[in-house]
Amino acid sequence: MFDSLGIGGGGSLIAGVACLLAPIPFIFYKYGKPIRERSKFAPTDQTAPEDEKQEGQEERSRHTSDAGAEEELELDEEQGVPSQRELDQQIKEERSESTLAADTGDRYLDASGMEKAER
Repeated sequence: MFDSLGIGGGGSLIAGVACLLAPIPFIFYKYGKPIRERSKFAPTDQTAPEDEKQEGQEERSRHTSDAGAEEELELDEEQGVPSQRELDQQIKEERSESTLAADTGDRYLDASGMEKAER
C-alpha cells in the first residue's frame, strides 16, 4: 500500500479508515440494547420487568450465599486451601521475619531483605 500510494497517501488512508470507525463504540453504547433485543443470537429475558428481576436476584443471592459459603469452605478443606486465619498467621510470620532481617544492621538491605539501590 505504501509502495503504490506513497507514505503520505498510505498514512492518510489508514487515518481516514480510523476516523470512520472511531464512532462505532459510541453508537453501540447508545443503540446496543435495542440491537441486542432484536437479535436472535443474543437472547434477553423480556418477560420479567426490571423490579421483579432485581428482587429475584436478591433472593437468590441470599439463599445461595449461606449455602454457597458452607459448600465453598468444605471444598477448600478438601483441596487443602488455607483458611483466612491461617493466611493471616502466615502474613504475620513473614512480616516478623522481614523485620528480623532489617535488624541485622546491614545498610545495603531494606526491611524486606532486598538490596537497596545505590545512593
